[in-house]
Amino acid sequence: MDASSESVNQHLCVMSLEVLALTRGGLLPDPGKGDPIVAVAWCIHDDDVLVKQGLGATDVGATGRGLVTGIIASADAGEEAGRAPCGEAPADCSEVWYVADEVSLMAAVAWVVRTIDPDIVCGWEVQQSSWGLLLERAEVVGCPLLSALSRAPAAGEDARNKQAGAAGKFDKNTSSGLWLPGRHVLNLWRESRKEVKLGRFTQEDVARHVLGRSLPRFPPRLLSQWLRSGASDRRTALGWLAERARADLSILAALDLVGRSSEMAKIFGIDFFSVFTRGSQFRVEAVMLRVARPRGFLAPSPRPEDVSQQPSLEVQPLILEPQPRLHRDPVVVLDFQSLYPSVIIAHNLCYSTCLGRLCKPEEVPTVPSYAATATGVGLLHGGAHGAHRQGAGRTSGTVASPATQASDASGVGGSGQGLSAGGAGAAAAAAAGSTSNRGQVGQAVHGMAASGALLLSGARRFTRPRLGPFLYTPPPGSFRRFRGRGFLSSNGVFFVPRSEREGILPCMLREILATRVMVKKAMKGPVARRFPELKRVLNARQFALKMLSNVTYGYTAASFSGRMPCIELADTIVQTARDSLDRAIYTARTHPEWRARVVYGDTDSLFVAVDGRSPLQAFAIGRQLVDVTTSQNPAPMELKLEKVYDGSVTVTKKRYAGRMIEDESECDLPSGHCSRPVLDVKGLEIIRRDQCGLTARVMRLVVEELLRSRDLSSVRALLEREAMRVLRGDVPLSEFVFAKEFKSNYSATSVPPPHVVVASKAMAADPRATPRVRERVSFVVLFGLQKSRLVDLVVDPREVLSHPSQHRVHAHYYLRKALFPALNRVLLMAGADCMAWLDALPRRHPRQLLTRAKCLEELGAAVPRELRATAEELAAGAAAGGWLVPPRGLAAGPVAPQAVVPWRGRALPARGSAEWGPSRSTWPDSGLPAPAQLAGLERRYAQFRARAC
Repeated sequence: MDASSESVNQHLCVMSLEVLALTRGGLLPDPGKGDPIVAVAWCIHDDDVLVKQGLGATDVGATGRGLVTGIIASADAGEEAGRAPCGEAPADCSEVWYVADEVSLMAAVAWVVRTIDPDIVCGWEVQQSSWGLLLERAEVVGCPLLSALSRAPAAGEDARNKQAGAAGKFDKNTSSGLWLPGRHVLNLWRESRKEVKLGRFTQEDVARHVLGRSLPRFPPRLLSQWLRSGASDRRTALGWLAERARADLSILAALDLVGRSSEMAKIFGIDFFSVFTRGSQFRVEAVMLRVARPRGFLAPSPRPEDVSQQPSLEVQPLILEPQPRLHRDPVVVLDFQSLYPSVIIAHNLCYSTCLGRLCKPEEVPTVPSYAATATGVGLLHGGAHGAHRQGAGRTSGTVASPATQASDASGVGGSGQGLSAGGAGAAAAAAAGSTSNRGQVGQAVHGMAASGALLLSGARRFTRPRLGPFLYTPPPGSFRRFRGRGFLSSNGVFFVPRSEREGILPCMLREILATRVMVKKAMKGPVARRFPELKRVLNARQFALKMLSNVTYGYTAASFSGRMPCIELADTIVQTARDSLDRAIYTARTHPEWRARVVYGDTDSLFVAVDGRSPLQAFAIGRQLVDVTTSQNPAPMELKLEKVYDGSVTVTKKRYAGRMIEDESECDLPSGHCSRPVLDVKGLEIIRRDQCGLTARVMRLVVEELLRSRDLSSVRALLEREAMRVLRGDVPLSEFVFAKEFKSNYSATSVPPPHVVVASKAMAADPRATPRVRERVSFVVLFGLQKSRLVDLVVDPREVLSHPSQHRVHAHYYLRKALFPALNRVLLMAGADCMAWLDALPRRHPRQLLTRAKCLEELGAAVPRELRATAEELAAGAAAGGWLVPPRGLAAGPVAPQAVVPWRGRALPARGSAEWGPSRSTWPDSGLPAPAQLAGLERRYAQFRARAC
């Protein structure tokens, strides 16, 4: 054990648990219907043990080393009670315990939890499986397991487990919805949604993406059969269960959820579980209060009616409408580094430095000049010049008039929300009111002193008696005092200079950014390179600092549900950022030597096209633009050269793609081009999870070919090859799968979306198959009757895999409704209409199945029994790809192979014609035809197949 490993030890113990139950047929386990739990697998990850073994989270995530696994099985699994011999324990499993019955199994689980005493318990899905299934079954059999699993069993069950209404539903839809006093419960599939971007979030899909290995998936029916079978099958089932429990902790370690969340909790100053459940406002406020209180400020707590009465936001980020076209010349992408935080620091923008909005004298509302009614609170400077008290109600009072204050008084006159933060001559403010505790018992009343709330005299005055949600009137004479030193934004809001008072937000963000720079420098040092665990912790810390700085603006602009919104401050931040981006655009357009065009701009980024240059020359022009623009802005505002696109296509706002070169060293000399650029995509279907895999894959190939060759003929040839593969059925089923998120607020009067139809079918067959909120439901689109609705053609992919001969993917739908429309939005930028290419493709009839009943309906005549395909002929024809039927027929249910007619042709033979052979009246139902007649029938049948196929 080394000092570095000990320094990153979180001293946490995590336990995962997975459950196996006997089921009725192919249904999922239902505790209320008598499905018993026969096996439980648990796995332990203990930081102290790993440190002693010299292992870390990276070892656990990559190899699973250091995990301790055990299995508890009941005698229902086919064994007598007792400890199983070592030879019968599955691989990578410490031991297997067999207990007498289901109640003894639950008692054993409680004993294991109390003995190991984990800080965190988890499972892949802890509501309908894992801990939730176990607790639900314990309630059915009358076992008090829930209180036995907590660290305070005498306290009884947590009331939140029985919470009904919106609060209880919110917990279940966003986190685990399960509460064990003294232990945190993590629902791993929900936490994985926040970490990785996948189409589905089953344990098998996430393990394949995160761990790089495949986990088997077995249906409940097969697992139940194994448990009721011999020892070998039973050992396979238990080994599969143990592997799932180990995979839970391996995924948890690979994503570093516990370690990163622990570091974020330390940096934000909040509890561990709030990192998972609380939003960005809670985090920003937790850090802001730690900075504000040593400086004598308290936080505000506006009422909802105060928030609703403030004016709406007026300024939006600058987003240029891009030029929709294919850019053959290099495009330089520049980005302001941490634009909003740097704007706050550079101009000292804060609640405590904002003086209000300016306007002309005739626009000043007719309000008392030197009085303000304190109906809310804001940043309150609680110095010796203020008076405040704690009360049961809300603050309601009047600020004393500062008219007695000398015009040249030192300090900034504090006004507005209860206290005066002025100089020695400031009048004392008296306020009666209430306290809104932010999690602190006995906290004094929150208030807001708008650091020097000042009213201008002369040509300009402050416009409103409000600052954000609070009533506010500044004292006179302050504009002359700060003229030439303060900051007046282009939207008319004035802020005092840093020499007078440094704001809380600028101070907080400056420390955050400086700390992040220091942490990133340490990550590149020799110590971090030597100890991977230390580098992992440092990376978690810099990530937490980055996320905190990025959401600070949102805290000031949360005008609906915000805890302390301030419209003047939020608008000033955005307006100042707009001005900086606008200056950069003007500089790029007007420089005579660069001959540059600005093709797109979005909030803090700038896309500049340099015609007739190589990527290497584009890097040189980009560096010059960075130097000029950075010099136009105060520190720490800085423009960065992010990348160069050697060929790109812009479709619309926030939707573009390009061949990315991140560093000029990647360019080859003397051509100045990069031989292996990387495709960078934003907003297109290539990276969107609401599209099928076919659209993403083919679109990536087409865009890469378009940007590489700039030749539409090669793009068309590529697209036609892929389209013909789809029509021939050479594309795997996985590429046709759509995955859409399931929600809980669908209307009962409107047509449901396709994924809801598939989910409804699964719920009708098995009530336990109800999707969780935000779970992705998969479906594919199949061929059907003409004029069928889309919702009538969608099925679960597992149904297609179960009966592949009965279903055909609707190739024309995927081409005309999914793939080609998405491609056309990109190829139109190059002057090509790929929908016309699709219309020019050779037409092929879709492969479908025609039942005998449908034959009778369509043909109006009986099909001779001798012309029906046998099962062997059907299988051979389907494998050869030559058994086709008219597109009008579709089997409504399971189809017997002998009831399927092979057919490929434009018209069916007329009834009674020679192609059908002798009429049915000459073929008695009993007995076989004569050999000569049978030979003639076979000959005519062969001729019939030759013409049809």
